[in-house]
Amino acid sequence: VDTIPAAGFSVFAEHRDYYHPDIAGTCAKHGWTFSSRVHLLNGSDSAVIRELAGLCSGPSRGFDAEPAEWYRDWLTENSILVLPGENGPAGYCCVGRYADVVWIRRLAVDTVYQGRGFGALLLAQALLYGLQSGAARGFLHVDRSNQTAISLYEKYGFAVRDGSGERIMKRKGRQIP
Repeated sequence: VDTIPAAGFSVFAEHRDYYHPDIAGTCAKHGWTFSSRVHLLNGSDSAVIRELAGLCSGPSRGFDAEPAEWYRDWLTENSILVLPGENGPAGYCCVGRYADVVWIRRLAVDTVYQGRGFGALLLAQALLYGLQSGAARGFLHVDRSNQTAISLYEKYGFAVRDGSGERIMKRKGRQIP
């Protein structure tokens, strides 16, 4: 990283890995149960998937909106939790389970609904989903500049794993993953 500025590259974003060692303990501690407000998205709901793509962009650098096909592909092996709002989705969370780990791939709340606890509700539902699917631990990564999200994740038991993560580079205005 120290030598790449000479080649015209700069760090655009840095995402850090966060792990949760005991999702069952956190769910029990907070008395979380499944919410009837949050539902699983089905693959035929393409109009909602396109709306969800626009929610990805925002405070997390490097997480640009994905095309609708990305969400359809995600749904072939994973799930998307959706929290409806007044005129479309208020937020969503892409969640999958690998071995005994629930992976929270994307968690986004429309800016209109931020500050109302919707992110915490989606996080709780994602951990419950993982627990029900056989996961014991959790994983996610977040842009280190997104302090609101980091505070939420740390409040509910996630901790940064030092030395792990991803840097997204830009060169002359182009993003290089």
